[in-house]
Parts: sequence; C-alpha cells; structure tokens
Amino acid sequence: MAADAAVRQAERRAVAKALGLGLPARVERVRFGEYRVPSTSRAGRVYRVTVDGAGAYTCECASAHRPACVHRAALFVRRLEANSGVRVTGVETEDGRRRLGNAPGDQATGAEGVAGERGARPPRSPRSFRREVALV
Repeated sequence: MAADAAVRQAERRAVAKALGLGLPARVERVRFGEYRVPSTSRAGRVYRVTVDGAGAYTCECASAHRPACVHRAALFVRRLEANSGVRVTGVETEDGRRRLGNAPGDQATGAEGVAGERGARPPRSPRSFRREVALV
C-alpha cells in the first residue's frame, strides 16, 4: 500500500513539474501512439514517448525506470486535455492543497488561489471554471 502512495506522489510531482514548465503544450505527435517531448534539462534534445493500446506510457529518458517522468506526465496531460475538453491547471496534493501548474512550487488553498498569494488568479466565471480541473 505504501508503494502505491509513493507512485501516486511521484506522478503528482511529475504532472506539477510538467505543468509548471509548460511542457504539455510542447508535445509533438509523430504518429498514432508516438510523440516527441522536449527535454527539460538539455536544449534541443527530445524524448520519444509512446502509448500502447492498453494506455501504458513509455519514455526513452534516463528516468524511464521510475514510476513517473515529466515527459510521460506532459503527454498524459496533453492527451487528457485533447480528449476531454478540460484544461488541467494543477495537481491536488495528499493534504488537499493544490499545487498550481503556472509556477513550480506555488501553492494555494483553493481552486483559484487566495488573493495576494504568489500564483493566485483572478476569479473566473462559473462556466469557465467547470472546464478547468486539478488532477487528484
């Protein structure tokens, strides 16, 4: 059970980092099930990320052996947004706080942030808010 929690934590961190770096918007589709995702540490380097028929993600980066990597997370977010019509804006942590995707490490207590906090956003209309989600 603790191993499952560690995997979920690693996945949340990878998604938050991918969002903070704007990586989902930079995912490039090569062909069905194959994508290119830019490196976060080496300019000009891209990694091949694939998705098989069962929905399993694989990446050729050095972190491929870990439960999650930022490249797989970026592709996951990109596909989720494309297939569902929502915009992923952050990740909810285990303690119920929300890690915003607009800057790594920014935290807020609610879906829209608290006025004056770093990373806080102006209130949105209920219609637009329904289309933005924080991954749990």
